[in-house]
Amino acid sequence: MKLSRFLCFGGSNLILRERLRRYLGPIIDPVRDKVTRACQTTVTVTMEVLLWTYAYTHALLSILLVWDVTPAITGRKAYAPSPLDQRRKPQRNSDVVILVDEYEFESNKAVLSEKSEYFRAMFESGMKESTEKILTLHGVPAAIFDIIIDCVHGSPLAVTDENLADLVAAASFLQMPCVITGCVFFLRANMDVDNCTDVLALAETYGVQEIIEEVYNFMRDNYIDFCKSESYQVLSPEKREHLKTLRNSGKQYIGIISKEGAMRGLQVDADDVKKLHYYDEERDKWKLLATLPVSRWNCSVAVIENYLYVVGGFKPRTGDSCFQYLPGAYRYNPCRNSWEEIRAMRKRRRHFSLVPLEGALYAIGGWWLDAFAPDARSRMFDSIEKYDPDADRWSIVTTLPLPRYRVHMTLTHDNPLAVAFNSSIFILLAYRGIIVMHQYTPSTDNWREVCEVPFHNDLYTVYTMLSLDDVIYIIGGNFDENLVVSYRPDTDEWTKLSSVTRVAYFNGSATLRGRKIYIGTAEDQTLQVYDVDTNTWQSAGGATMPFLGPLVAFTLSLG
Repeated sequence: MKLSRFLCFGGSNLILRERLRRYLGPIIDPVRDKVTRACQTTVTVTMEVLLWTYAYTHALLSILLVWDVTPAITGRKAYAPSPLDQRRKPQRNSDVVILVDEYEFESNKAVLSEKSEYFRAMFESGMKESTEKILTLHGVPAAIFDIIIDCVHGSPLAVTDENLADLVAAASFLQMPCVITGCVFFLRANMDVDNCTDVLALAETYGVQEIIEEVYNFMRDNYIDFCKSESYQVLSPEKREHLKTLRNSGKQYIGIISKEGAMRGLQVDADDVKKLHYYDEERDKWKLLATLPVSRWNCSVAVIENYLYVVGGFKPRTGDSCFQYLPGAYRYNPCRNSWEEIRAMRKRRRHFSLVPLEGALYAIGGWWLDAFAPDARSRMFDSIEKYDPDADRWSIVTTLPLPRYRVHMTLTHDNPLAVAFNSSIFILLAYRGIIVMHQYTPSTDNWREVCEVPFHNDLYTVYTMLSLDDVIYIIGGNFDENLVVSYRPDTDEWTKLSSVTRVAYFNGSATLRGRKIYIGTAEDQTLQVYDVDTNTWQSAGGATMPFLGPLVAFTLSLG
């Protein structure tokens, strides 16, 4: 036997009155009737006898009921009469008792109606239960209802790993959003990649949309780690596709990072070279996105599943004027605003093209990391490295078909320029005065020379190359004009789309958002936009970019 936690000496008068009526009514009523008949002319005596009878039974009942032979309810430690019994005293303006597994819980109808759609419907139905002072609740364990009733009356939800499932089931049955909210807060602190699918199954069983969304948000925010776990294998193909869509949802913003980790012409703090910025079109303002863990980068960037990869080399100062280049790579997760260091490339390369394709990264070409500047004498890499995010591993997969390709003139000096298209990578290689398009297909490890670029005399400088739908766009120019050239691999068709005279020099790579290409200018530090549907250029706004070039642009979904 154990002390009852729901009633002790000096307990609730409401509970006591109901128990007196229920258990001692058959005994008291005959005695009261006999005494009243014997003392019909003496009201005072009758009242005195009744008062003594009430006092005697109150004390007797308190002593008898202080022992409870009901088996203990497991799941919580706090089953002692104190201090829980103190919270059972009539300090809640109690007007109803909820009977659960023969345990009695005081509460207030107005509070229950506010917190629970189940009780609101019961009390406002006009049926018998709406006027009852003692109600019996089935389907919810007493230990769980004890936690819930405390939460309803303002206490923090005492949720644990052991009672989470029961709380979710009870909250779904009783339609109590406050309990669901408490479970959500608990999950935010305790959910991991190993148990999140179990929580998802639980929430789907009871149709708790708030927890379902919380689980998907967790899997979205920890997408790479979750995809590596065994839990990911449990998800159906439809749920995996939904998660992938969720990972890439949200408003897209244009971001920039300094290619060389230097800001020419600006008086800035040395730490500013580590900063990434994004453009807020609504306020026409560049804002800080994140800060690199290391400084003075020369980098190439790429985005896979809304993760930003910054790969290249940085140069810590080793003396008064000397730097030593070191390879490095980092991954930025905008959902968590966090950086993670990943494995560096096997080759010490810089000014290379970094191309995302089918969940992997391809580092193409580039020149030696230790070289001071690219020129005709610079030693170039002819190898291509592939990075597997799941294994965090770089591997050499192939070599370029023209090992002695020329250093093509670009402001970013990235050589050769490359872009992903369908399941292949298209690469521009300049050789003996011509620009040749090559195609590499990783799945078959096959190279193919596609064609010569017909406008190579006009494309003295090639700024960037992008792909959209079934078209590859090349932006470049010469001393007189800037050009936009399109190529359709399916039909092998080249088109000169746009020719603009005296446009400020573009200062780096471009990025796509929707059906528009964004690229910065070197002279006035503004962001220019090319609309592929209307074949027109316009300024994105008047905001000045936080630094000059060369720049690397990217697109991320934020918020």
